Amino acid sequence: MREMQRCRERWLVVVAAGVLVLTAGCDPTLQATVEDGIISLSTSFFGALLRAILELGAEAQEAKGTAAALLADAAGRIFA
Repeated sequence: MREMQRCRERWLVVVAAGVLVLTAGCDPTLQATVEDGIISLSTSFFGALLRAILELGAEAQEAKGTAAALLADAAGRIFA
């Protein structure tokens, strides 16, 4: 499981670096726009992921032993 996570992290870094290298010779305005897009995309993605995990945790507190509790446990193991 950890190996998949490391692979995803490496892939994300490679893609972000590739985009920055491809735009290195471009107009500085285009570079700034692409960088801002990458930042806003990653921020919104991680924000949504955090909200989903918090909602799962809240549901798990309300209903112990349900599917929500199992998913919250799984999410805790993935991000631990």
